[in-house]
Amino acid sequence: MTVQDILDEHTGEANYIVNSMIVKSFDDNGCTFKYLCQNSGGAGAFRREIFIATSTSGIPIEERTVITHVEISEPQ
Repeated sequence: MTVQDILDEHTGEANYIVNSMIVKSFDDNGCTFKYLCQNSGGAGAFRREIFIATSTSGIPIEERTVITHVEISEPQ
């Protein structure tokens, strides 16, 4: 599984706000992304963050192999 596979899972969610996925930080050990989701009532949005630990470095972030991933902020 690659980082792009994880990003595709999250951007495919029904309440994901298009084009809101951005890299917050990264290094050789992993990366953190943040993005927005629409509230279920349709008014407003909330931010979510995911950390993705990777086992490869020296290649583009999206192509790195994933060890594990976890959501940092809980959905509201």
